[in-house]
Amino acid sequence: MPSPSRIADAVARCCEHEAAIQALNRGEHEDALILLAQAVEARPQDTRIGVDRAKLLLQLGRLDEAETALRALPAAARDDGDIGVLRAHVGFLLAAEDAPSPEALAAHFEQAPEDSRARHRLAALLLFRDDYAGALDQLLELVHRDREFDEGAGQRGMLAIFHILGPDHPLVALYQEALNNALR
Repeated sequence: MPSPSRIADAVARCCEHEAAIQALNRGEHEDALILLAQAVEARPQDTRIGVDRAKLLLQLGRLDEAETALRALPAAARDDGDIGVLRAHVGFLLAAEDAPSPEALAAHFEQAPEDSRARHRLAALLLFRDDYAGALDQLLELVHRDREFDEGAGQRGMLAIFHILGPDHPLVALYQEALNNALR
């Protein structure tokens, strides 16, 4: 943990956010996290700071903390563009963590087709296997069955996959239309 005088010196040289970026560039991850937490507290409406903190937590493998940092962003910014994509990525990582195999999850749906958490986990596992169509199928089904699950994780996940694939990929046009129909 950095000494209080070291933190005070860094803050004196520039604002907390800039000091955090400098600490990060020096490889001082814990110092950067402390400075980012201070910057978020001082300027909670500056979403760049919260996003930088979430990205650093993600890099450090602290997924739950990254998700918490993203959920703490102002509501209007949470699903906006790149922030929504980042939230979806963190959600996929958390969903896949300690998940059973895709085959076991698929079999689970015979008994519990309404299990939104399992469906989201299956989508994440399929995505990590580069089975984009399979992941999009599961996310679309999640939108149909439980649109509000995890603050719209189905829709947010589909948008993140569209972002990964790019606008010219044939799956994007196909599933974008299906998503639009599901949201009507």
